[in-house]
Amino acid sequence: MANTIYYEDLERVSRDLGDDYHVGMEYTTTYRMPRKDGGLFWVLDKGRVVESGDHRLAILSYCMDITEIMERQLDLQRSVTDLEQQNWELQYLNNTIPKKRRQFCRLFFA
Repeated sequence: MANTIYYEDLERVSRDLGDDYHVGMEYTTTYRMPRKDGGLFWVLDKGRVVESGDHRLAILSYCMDITEIMERQLDLQRSVTDLEQQNWELQYLNNTIPKKRRQFCRLFFA
């Protein structure tokens, strides 16, 4: 499975799965996979460790393409960051403009 996971996500996925594989263990993780065209897509991977017919451990899992969801989430995070910066700037201006000047501005720009 590691050869299909985008290299920047390998360490996080390894942490998500852990080292203690046992029958019945379940996991859920997300990561990016490369496309044939060189792009990437996001995957939600849910799985469970089972015992195979020859008594070896195996993983049964399913993967779902969540690229659109992740792109929207990243867009929202960028918007939150921008709004936090704008809020900080407005608070700074509000705290640095003298009170009388603020009252003057309210009279003419309200």
